[in-house]
Amino acid sequence: MASITKKETRLKLQFVANTDHSIHAGQGAVEAMAWRFGLWEKVRAIQNLDPRKDKKRGYSPDVVIGQLIYALCPDGGCLSDSEA
Repeated sequence: MASITKKETRLKLQFVANTDHSIHAGQGAVEAMAWRFGLWEKVRAIQNLDPRKDKKRGYSPDVVIGQLIYALCPDGGCLSDSEA
């Protein structure tokens, strides 16, 4: 099984005024800022951050850190709801 790493999103975001709320709770904005400021490349560049012995299995550090950051986006939903 291949290792799971973050890939660039295919979504293009545009911010417009809206009175409705979504389950995503700003996750798209957080992801866009992370890519804009090179967060995922900086995380990948830290060599000692990945404790895995077999790099072809499991989750890479950028995926784990991404999950932690997205969990901090408030809305009362969970990540599985956002994925759906």
